[in-house]
Amino acid sequence: LREVVPWYELDHPNITPFIGYTFDGRSARMLSKWQEGGNVREYMQRYPANGLRIAHQVASGLAYLHSRNPPIVHGDIKPENVLVSKEGVVKLTDFGLSTILHSQSTTLLRTTHSFRGTVHYADPALLD
Repeated sequence: LREVVPWYELDHPNITPFIGYTFDGRSARMLSKWQEGGNVREYMQRYPANGLRIAHQVASGLAYLHSRNPPIVHGDIKPENVLVSKEGVVKLTDFGLSTILHSQSTTLLRTTHSFRGTVHYADPALLD
């Protein structure tokens, strides 16, 4: 349920709203509003001219996360974790690898020494 802690507090047009969770005794599943536009990879195949608008909305959602006190690092930004509403509004989702930064430090504090995330979309500094 680590993912719930920051996600339920987030309120921004480019963040998928958290609705709740289910727990089957072994694992938790996060519930959010269905986004009919699919993920960004699928959306951009249908509407390639919207790339700049999409990038701006992703940046807006990330800026919101980074401006919080303490800041939140998403940790797994990739096309499959960026959904699009039926109105064409980008929604960041999947906060399972998100990390809260301690306000007195600009250093990302990780709870594990192993890499978590999607290698093809990772910050090279995280792979050292």
